Amino acid sequence: MTLTTRWFVPRSLAGGLYLFIALILVLTPTAPALAVPPAGDIEGQIDQAWNKLEPIIEQYNQVHTQLAANQAKAADLQRRLQPLQLEVDAAMSKVSHIAVRMYEGGPATALNAVLTTGSPAGVRTRCPPGAATPPGPRLSALTRPLR
Repeated sequence: MTLTTRWFVPRSLAGGLYLFIALILVLTPTAPALAVPPAGDIEGQIDQAWNKLEPIIEQYNQVHTQLAANQAKAADLQRRLQPLQLEVDAAMSKVSHIAVRMYEGGPATALNAVLTTGSPAGVRTRCPPGAATPPGPRLSALTRPLR
């Protein structure tokens, strides 16, 4: 018997190797073909996009110009209104002082005096002799009995 050397691979190992190679071939994604469009198509797309964008750019430029003009007008008006605002503030301060005095003191009338003292006789006792009488009806007219 002669010994021949034979390359011996068990069947289960060979079958597994074949299955592994088949899975790699089936599951490996293939690279898609890159289709480069011709230069004319790219230029056409750029022209089409530009035609859509150009009116929007023109609108923006127009609105931006109007905004700058309106901001200049607003700054001019603000500059012209500043002295007038100072006058208004001064007048409001004067009116405020007058309003505070009127609120705190109020107009002194004979009716007010009677209401705060409770009776006409009380007014006579509270007013010092020779005091100026408030405008309106005289206190003596209020202290006379009614007929």
